Amino acid sequence: MSNDRTVTMRIPETLLAAAFEAARHDGMTTPDFIRAAIADRVAEFGGKARDPLAALRRRLRRDFGAADGWVDLQRRLRGQGLVLRVREEGEVWLHTWPVERRLVPLDRLGTTCAELVLLYRAPFPADGREAPRPKPVAQPAARLFPFPVRRAA
Repeated sequence: MSNDRTVTMRIPETLLAAAFEAARHDGMTTPDFIRAAIADRVAEFGGKARDPLAALRRRLRRDFGAADGWVDLQRRLRGQGLVLRVREEGEVWLHTWPVERRLVPLDRLGTTCAELVLLYRAPFPADGREAPRPKPVAQPAARLFPFPVRRAA
């Protein structure tokens, strides 16, 4: 015999439509999505987490909201031994820090890079491995000024 109970509740149509879209995006049925959302919310108040990501998602949600920008967010994450990195495909992932092991894509943590770009009003900064290289100067500075410059005394 199952311990499940049938619950009937009134949900605004717009909220139900949003839950349907979110469930479809996550590859879940709408009832499974609603159960997971309730379980995640209960876990925030000390209940058992539905999945291992629920606790991490809850912990990082505060950092995403409290950070002033990308630099502040990375500083906060590094304080927890984590960091965000862009993968070759352009997808942002959470990595361990300083070891740089890939953990989970950002969208599995309850937010997307596009949402954070809007929140921080700046694109995701490239890390040192992806920073654009400075363009080489066509002519050295000495050739631009062929005559010695005298300095006034």
